[in-house]
Amino acid sequence: MTYGITVRDLLQETVETYVRLFDLIDVQFLPVFKMQLTFDDEKMDFYPSCQDVEEVVLFILTPISKTLQNIQTVQPWLSGSNTVQIIEAKLPDYIFDSAALKLKEAVSHNLHQPFRHFQTYVESFSWLVDGSAAEKVETFLSEEHSFDEYTEFIEQFHTLARDIMGLPTRAYFTMVHLDCDDLKQGLADKAKSFANILLDRLVTNHRLENEE
Repeated sequence: MTYGITVRDLLQETVETYVRLFDLIDVQFLPVFKMQLTFDDEKMDFYPSCQDVEEVVLFILTPISKTLQNIQTVQPWLSGSNTVQIIEAKLPDYIFDSAALKLKEAVSHNLHQPFRHFQTYVESFSWLVDGSAAEKVETFLSEEHSFDEYTEFIEQFHTLARDIMGLPTRAYFTMVHLDCDDLKQGLADKAKSFANILLDRLVTNHRLENEE
């Protein structure tokens, strides 16, 4: 019985040590996750998702808690007995549940700022992909506008593309190194695509005027 308590204590200490890696105050041993802001199929996204990161962190807790479950005692072997005695070292559910809760809280806390960074892109540039920019361009094309008005509108999209590409490519947070390059490039290309639509119409109008 003494051996069982010793092994169980070792398991509990291992679980607690893993949880301490995600301590909200002492972050010197905090794991760092590489994440991305992506632009795919006209959609801005945070990859991997916050849920994915939480699942990875909790997944590691399970095999830790299930180790050392089939350790045989040495007494039967020493006495020559054929009886096999297994040490019962299963952790109580409340210890596992408490550890899982602390890990969830730590992950949620450490992902708040990276996700907020992603939200700044959504708040600033969602109009490029939600149909607002397309509607604005279509309305402009349906109206009569001068050459200067076309060039001014085109330059607005080019300026927006340059501003987007000028944003930081990477953002560093306590638990996350966030790569923003894919999202930046996707949004900049989207802005340029609207500029090209306007430019094509401008060239077409100019050609027709010359033909007339």
